Amino acid sequence: MTAFTRNTVLQALFNVVSASSGFQATGRKLVAWTEQTSQPALFQRIIGEEFAPLEGYGQPQKKTLHVELWIYAQTDIADTPESVILPLLDALDTALATNTLYDGRQQLGLEGFVDHAWRQGETVISQGETGTQAIIVVPVRVSVIAPFATS
Repeated sequence: MTAFTRNTVLQALFNVVSASSGFQATGRKLVAWTEQTSQPALFQRIIGEEFAPLEGYGQPQKKTLHVELWIYAQTDIADTPESVILPLLDALDTALATNTLYDGRQQLGLEGFVDHAWRQGETVISQGETGTQAIIVVPVRVSVIAPFATS
């Protein structure tokens, strides 16, 4: 079985989610919203990983990468913030939707290596209550079932 790096998995996730909406800026390095003038913007960062117990000798150890997607968007004072925020979340949901070709799992184009990528946990939404800057943090998990490369 081919081994991939964590970077390969994170880049595959980024490719899927960054193409999900009309993001004017994207990156795999989080920047402060005050430094990001092109919006809506999407940034991805890994925040941890989890290794499951071995299920048997010679079996690959299941790993889950914990990722956050940060979205910055300017809301219109004349309209509700939800009119900007909710379509961006809907686009992410569509991008991470299950792929029926592979048993209903989103495998990010890395079939046989990535088991599934999905949203899990509480999405934090700051609608820009005191201005027009909205910030959204979306937790995503990526389950990997093959070994990572060692070099």
